[in-house]
Amino acid sequence: HPKISPQVLSLSVSRAIGDLFFKDEKFTGGVASGLTADPYISSAEVCRGRLVHEFLLIGCDGLWDTVSYEEAANLVLERLSDGEEPQVISEALVRVARDAGSMDNITVMVVAF
Repeated sequence: HPKISPQVLSLSVSRAIGDLFFKDEKFTGGVASGLTADPYISSAEVCRGRLVHEFLLIGCDGLWDTVSYEEAANLVLERLSDGEEPQVISEALVRVARDAGSMDNITVMVVAF
């Protein structure tokens, strides 16, 4: 919250996971910053016909600011069903975010199980 720490205004949500100096009280002068490293996690059972695909999709704000969770998950599911490799799917998601206007760095990782 900006009343607690104005630094929060300069921090994207995904950066809250790694930027220790924004969270640890020894770096904030003993004042809690209001940040947590608890990520958004969603799990859903997704089936297409008889195929079931399990995957992990990790992305930074450069992806999530321009691509919805549903759009990204549908793209991954469709391309896994077509037999594409996770690396190729990750690169496709980067292109989707860039084409949607993302001006930030874009990091995406798809892991298929």
